[in-house]
Amino acid sequence: MMKKLFYLAMFGLLLTACNNDDETLDIPTPTTDNYDNGIIVLNEGALKKVLAEVSYISPNGKVENNIYRNNNANEILGDVLQGITFYKDKAFLVINNSNKVVVVDRHNFKKLAVITKNLSLPRYATVSRDKLYVTNNRSKSVNVYDADTYEFLETLPMTNSPEDIISKDNTVYVMLASYGSGNKIMILDSRTNNKKDSIILDKGSLRGIKFNSDKSNLYAFCAPREGSHIFQISTETNKVTKEWATTIEGTWTSKMAVDKNQVYFVGEGKNVYHLDPTKDAVDENPIVKTTIDKSETYVYNFYGFNVIDEKIYNGKGNFAGDSKIDVYNLKGEKTATYTVGNGVSGFIKNK
Repeated sequence: MMKKLFYLAMFGLLLTACNNDDETLDIPTPTTDNYDNGIIVLNEGALKKVLAEVSYISPNGKVENNIYRNNNANEILGDVLQGITFYKDKAFLVINNSNKVVVVDRHNFKKLAVITKNLSLPRYATVSRDKLYVTNNRSKSVNVYDADTYEFLETLPMTNSPEDIISKDNTVYVMLASYGSGNKIMILDSRTNNKKDSIILDKGSLRGIKFNSDKSNLYAFCAPREGSHIFQISTETNKVTKEWATTIEGTWTSKMAVDKNQVYFVGEGKNVYHLDPTKDAVDENPIVKTTIDKSETYVYNFYGFNVIDEKIYNGKGNFAGDSKIDVYNLKGEKTATYTVGNGVSGFIKNK
């Protein structure tokens, strides 16, 4: 009888060892139990490979990879981590190809809940008036949930596939330009969820929308191939108050960031430019110049981009292995390089 139990136990161990979901996944020990004040790094992960993960860069420059898995008993996060937004003590992680939003404690990244109802290739999220708004690419809609209870409230149909979404007070701005194909910003009133206005930008190829520090202005970045354009929009009137035109070529990796009321954007897929909104023209001399290594087939320069506390982050997204992050100061000097997860795509400070 003892011998039979022994063989049964060994058979169970062999089955466990052959399980693909668990291979090479030793349970790690997190390097910290508090991810405040550092940089949260989104590692998108290759499509259908279920490699989405999160990294953390501490204020003293130390990196911890796989912080979701590290704090959730090796649980896999999902397929394509698209976006993140914070609310109170929570972070909402938008997992695009898994059709879910994973809610974690923003301080220790332990899972709190999973939202799945009516999601259809979700992209980005924001919170306004205690309501979570999530853009859906496939259904061309914005879903609304209670940000505290996660209850589904309603679906708001859009005319085009929505992409980025940001909010100020009672106003939600929805970028109706999936993969840079549109030119419209829809404006919602979060008290009623009614559409109250829209902004049409005639240059097309809308790539991003960002607030300045006090959210008095919204900047919209259009990057057609013939030259990038930046629009300043007053959030008081929702009207364009200023426009800057450049000859800097836009590409599919063109992105914009706003830091300390200064605007930065990627042009030609390899260089970073600076706009001082108090000036009438963009300085077309790049502050960061990089080269594109065409031998790196699955590596995309500036696939992830942001400027945070005067540090420029270039996420060199690799979908065949680990990605690299190059960090520059505003003089264009490289100050650090980090190795993170598959397909690095975004940076946000966990304040």
